[in-house]
Amino acid sequence: MRILYVNGDSGIAPDGSKGASIHLRSLIGALGRIGHDVTLCTRRPGSIDAAVRVVEGTDVDTLVTTARAIQADAIYERYSLGHIDGLRAAQALGLPFALEVNAPLVEEAGRFRPNTLSSQDATWELKLWRDADLVFAVSRELRDHIRKVRGHDRGLEHLPNGVDPRIFPSPAPCRREGPFALGFLGHPKPWHGGKLLPQLVQGLKRRGLAVRLRIVGGGPGCAELAEAMQALGLSGKFESTGPLSQETAIRALQETDLGLAPYLPSENFYFCPLKVLETMAAGVPLLATSIGDVPFLTGDAARLVAPGDLEELIDAAAWLLENPRERERLGQVGRARVFEAFTWDQSAHRVVRALEGDKAARA
Repeated sequence: MRILYVNGDSGIAPDGSKGASIHLRSLIGALGRIGHDVTLCTRRPGSIDAAVRVVEGTDVDTLVTTARAIQADAIYERYSLGHIDGLRAAQALGLPFALEVNAPLVEEAGRFRPNTLSSQDATWELKLWRDADLVFAVSRELRDHIRKVRGHDRGLEHLPNGVDPRIFPSPAPCRREGPFALGFLGHPKPWHGGKLLPQLVQGLKRRGLAVRLRIVGGGPGCAELAEAMQALGLSGKFESTGPLSQETAIRALQETDLGLAPYLPSENFYFCPLKVLETMAAGVPLLATSIGDVPFLTGDAARLVAPGDLEELIDAAAWLLENPRERERLGQVGRARVFEAFTWDQSAHRVVRALEGDKAARA
């Protein structure tokens, strides 16, 4: 198939290092690997794989012109706040329109970034969710939420995040003795449980365990985390790598002994945490909270605790650090589970099957 992929989010650079950029590149790359031609129209410029044509601009005219030039079979858009031109272009051309939804952005922005909302954003979100021929939701909870808006199941698919096994050629080693490093992959945003990390390090220290905290990636929330560590007298036990390429970030994570994903309690946890899958794929044992789709992603391949329960988090981390055999087992089964069930190539096949099914239904 010839697919026009639309990235209308000015905050997502095709060649960036944050999770959304990795997601975009990875799915496009996987579609190419399984034999399909993808052209990327992007609001924010940036290079990607040499085999992928990149066009700057996501307005209707640019999308229509590009779709005609490549003889597109479908338009696939990563949902971004207030961007509706992918749907308009598809309707103008009579092409199938697929929408990838990674979060209910109006609700998320209202909670965490209210100044970024415009008066039309909620209207456009509802229109996109209802009028798209296909909607790919990143989590089961988000799928169920969108189903209520659409009023039916037709064209609604669950498309979890994935990994590219080529980025993870070998598993992390398992160290038997300390001092130990705790690894947190990505930005320690409020809902990621970053505020628990200094107290976790302090609690482990009180139990006689020599640990340090490594934030692989840094970004939003990292400065506040550093200040909290300093306030507890733990500044020497804290490290932030800053932005890294995906390959370098994985190597930095594999130098840690226990991966952390301590999400806080949330009434609506719509996410499919990429950090969970990548930590497992790296062969790093994972300690996470049991919330949303996390148990679905991990199965029995991670240690899960209740969201927001600091004492349970400390207990579980201490036990794992003191039991290298269990850390080694979790690293092995986590890696195997992700490679079996959650790869970007599998995601690409799901997308193409849905697009081909929609195309056949139109014939």
